[in-house]
Parts: sequence; structure tokens; C-alpha cells
Amino acid sequence: MRNLVKSILIVGGGSAGWMTVAHLSEAYGYKVKISLIESLTIPKI
Repeated sequence: MRNLVKSILIVGGGSAGWMTVAHLSEAYGYKVKISLIESLTIPKI
């Protein structure tokens, strides 16, 4: 089956957001563009 997913956008740069990016990067590698948007005003945990 052809991979229809070409890009993924993660909204939220907290621990869960970054862990999601790490997991998806492992799963898809360079086949999918993964972007993360995080707030400039909310501090990281």
C-alpha cells in the first residue's frame, strides 16, 4: 500500500509533543515531513 501521509504537524511543544515527534521520526524517518509548533510564552517543563 502506498504511504499517503506526506507531512504531520504537532501542535504543542511540551514533553508529549517532543516525545510524539521522536516516536514519529523513528516510525517514518525521512519519508514524512514532521513539524512542531510550540508557544513562545509558555515555559517548557
